[in-house]
Amino acid sequence: MNSTLPTTALVAGENIIAVEIHQSDVTSSDISFDFELQTITYGTPEIIGTNAVLDVVLDTNAVTLRAVLESDGTCGTLPDTIRQNQTLTLDCSPYIAAGDVVVSPGVTMTVDPGVEIHFPPQANLWILGDVQMNGTEQAPIVLKNIVPNETWGGIFFKNTTASSSMSYVSVVHASAGSNRLYFPAAISAYHADIHLDHLDLTDVDDNPVFARFSDVVMTNSRLRSSVTGDCINVKQGYAVVENCTFEGGIQPDMDAIDYDGVIGGVIRNNLIHDFRGDNCDGLDIGEQCQDLLIENNRIFYCFDKGISVGQQSTATMRDNVIAHTAIGIALKDESVANVEHCTLYGNQQGVSAYEKNPGHLGGSGSITDCIVSNASVDAYVFDSYSGLTLTRCLSDLDSISSPGNWNTDPHFVNPTRYDFDLLPNSPAIGLGAGGSNLGSASLPVYDGRPMLMISEILYNDTLTATGEFLEIYNPGTTAVNLAGYTISAAVDFTFPNGASIAPGSVVVIAKTASNFNGASYPVYQWTDGKLRNEGEVIYLFDGNGLLVDFVRYNNHAPWPESNTLQGRSLELVSSTLDNHFATSWQPSDHAGGTPGEFTPVTGTIVLTSEASVTLYPNPVSDELHINVTGNAGSYTIRICDLLGREVLHQKMATETGTRQSVLDVHTLVEGHYFVLLSDDRGQTFLAGGVVVNR
Repeated sequence: MNSTLPTTALVAGENIIAVEIHQSDVTSSDISFDFELQTITYGTPEIIGTNAVLDVVLDTNAVTLRAVLESDGTCGTLPDTIRQNQTLTLDCSPYIAAGDVVVSPGVTMTVDPGVEIHFPPQANLWILGDVQMNGTEQAPIVLKNIVPNETWGGIFFKNTTASSSMSYVSVVHASAGSNRLYFPAAISAYHADIHLDHLDLTDVDDNPVFARFSDVVMTNSRLRSSVTGDCINVKQGYAVVENCTFEGGIQPDMDAIDYDGVIGGVIRNNLIHDFRGDNCDGLDIGEQCQDLLIENNRIFYCFDKGISVGQQSTATMRDNVIAHTAIGIALKDESVANVEHCTLYGNQQGVSAYEKNPGHLGGSGSITDCIVSNASVDAYVFDSYSGLTLTRCLSDLDSISSPGNWNTDPHFVNPTRYDFDLLPNSPAIGLGAGGSNLGSASLPVYDGRPMLMISEILYNDTLTATGEFLEIYNPGTTAVNLAGYTISAAVDFTFPNGASIAPGSVVVIAKTASNFNGASYPVYQWTDGKLRNEGEVIYLFDGNGLLVDFVRYNNHAPWPESNTLQGRSLELVSSTLDNHFATSWQPSDHAGGTPGEFTPVTGTIVLTSEASVTLYPNPVSDELHINVTGNAGSYTIRICDLLGREVLHQKMATETGTRQSVLDVHTLVEGHYFVLLSDDRGQTFLAGGVVVNR
């Protein structure tokens, strides 16, 4: 609604303008609206100077001063208002804006490949008509700040008269508008249709994208946020976000994708990682979103939830991988979700349905053909106000027992390095609908830094000089700053400032650090607690409070029996194995263990005091060499899969000294195997683990 206010209604000085809206009846809800006041000034403009510096004497007479750029003979100067169709060409680039630039209603501004537009501090590009930015991979368009280390405003689409498109555009040091209710991001849309493709929004100084009452399609783009807020937030409109990468930080209350009141929207094939601040989610779905499709997304390291669905929203989730969050999928506030073929790994809770706000009830979900593995608390959780229905699901820790579901090791290819494809011997193969595999379909492997691992535990300290200790291994290729990392539950310890762990190296945390005097590796002494012989859980958290690793060891099968250890430690067989399974551990060769000497899959293993074995190459593709040195006698080599089934065997020579066998393993499918040696006295030794990889 528009109304004209005559100047005769105004008085000199301050005026108050009030707007009155009448409700249709006493039960009408509150009404919100936007109020905008536009003024028209009269009079003839006068140029009062052209110098760079203007001296002005102010008096009681009202006067409006405005700086206007004068052409210097080049074509790269943007007017404050574009009133007719205009194309910004490469030969005039860079274009300089003096302040705000407005593309008028019904007007198209076209930007050619390779063009740069520079904005002064706090200046904005307002699109009331439409903009077509046609960059290419070889010649992207750049919108950036003029003044170094100073931010400009942003790109604001408001009540646009046509759809706008931005392709291969890099937005640098943009911030947000002064009215943050409607323009709180580097790119903001209000009642507009925008298509964003191949945007680089990794160097903006506020929220990257926000839209209200708009249709937004964003594809193939990279976004990173450094502030509390969202990388993209769409309210009461339609949205598709596909093939994008979102990188977070340590700021609190930051989400990658936030949909509010979106109907029929899509979130597909995105990589979301490292939203490590308090209360950060990968996807935050609320305000009665309806019929969303969330599929083929990879979500890693979110402090709070991977996917949060609340406020009476509905969604279908399919073929998503969610790893290392507090809650993989959260359902609340009368929300309903169908979850199909998803893989959840290393989360504290896999799927959780609960009442968040008293009186708003909980959530409900139908969980089908999914895998939840390595959940430190539980795989599926729901309270009395909520419900979960499980059909053909697999987990390895689940307090919910229901027919037609399985509790076992899913046998991922390499969970340490985020490869959640199934090994050929996986029990999850073929158990899904129509003979499909459980969990997500094959997705690209995330190339992020692997998490630190608990690699050795000595809890039975009889016959040892070291006493109880833990060892932590870094399987990555870069050093990790341990400052603020904590160990809890069994023992308590916080790593001090300056603590770090080199790539491929270990640190030891001991009950008595002085027992390790002269050690060549870092040794710390825990603050409180002890490793109970009957078993318990050990948690490792990073400096932001995100769970890094946990092991719930025990003193009975399938863990090594406590009375057989006699001072030996528990050692992780291989860094490629999931260390929360008992089958991934073996007793050390001798009392006291091997602190500071974690040996991944390769290496020489001592069988007895007289004999040792070396396996190489490892990983292996065709021929595995096995060398045994030491006492005389014959050995039988047995290769077993992770379920303990023998898949290959071969006899070794009987002479003393060094014996060598070459095994043809080309018939074995890719995966992890154990190598066992049995001597002629009936003793069997674990020679180590081997990875078949082609």
